[in-house]
Amino acid sequence: MFSSLKKTIDFIGLDYKKEIIKIAIINFALLALSAVTIIFTKMPIIIAFAVLIVLGVDYFFYFLYSSRKTMLIKERSDEFVHIVSYFRIFIKNKNNVYQSFNRLMVYSSEWMKDKIEIMLRAIDGDKSIKPFTDFAEKFDFPIARNVMISIYQMVDEGERSEHLNQFTILFEQMSRTLLEERKDRKLKSFDIISFFPVVGAAIVTLALTFSMLMVVGDMINVF
Repeated sequence: MFSSLKKTIDFIGLDYKKEIIKIAIINFALLALSAVTIIFTKMPIIIAFAVLIVLGVDYFFYFLYSSRKTMLIKERSDEFVHIVSYFRIFIKNKNNVYQSFNRLMVYSSEWMKDKIEIMLRAIDGDKSIKPFTDFAEKFDFPIARNVMISIYQMVDEGERSEHLNQFTILFEQMSRTLLEERKDRKLKSFDIISFFPVVGAAIVTLALTFSMLMVVGDMINVF
């Protein structure tokens, strides 16, 4: 689990150690506050609620990191489709593959620009398919690899019409696949939203139970 969390935090560009220290400080503060509350109220059951709150906070941070990772994957997938559409225009306008990728950097984010530059430097020293497949691995959908292989074939065998047609077919298939994934994500987001009222009801129930226990405890102390 910690290995998975580290990969997620690294992926979204945050410092793993700093994030763990931040969460640990929040957990310690909550537990310390609970300990002080127990001393004054003399109700040990508070520790159970404190543990639940700490677990809830930890899950909240995990959810934030996972959501950010999912969002980045989506943004990068969308940008890949975006730049490939420009690439197709450049190729049709008689630019070669290398020139087309160079021109793409004007339309790319800093992250994408960096990955394109790495690929172009690799192409300078390696004329195999590897720089293209390495670039495809930066994106979390399998068809990206097929698209980059198709682009490599243009380098290896020339920008002939059959390769352009194959590339166009793959591009359209990729666009349709991404559109379907967006629909699925939208439906899943509705499922998550519908779950929030259940969580809210559980929190309210716990709060009411805690309040009732405190009132009962005060009454017992009075008698």
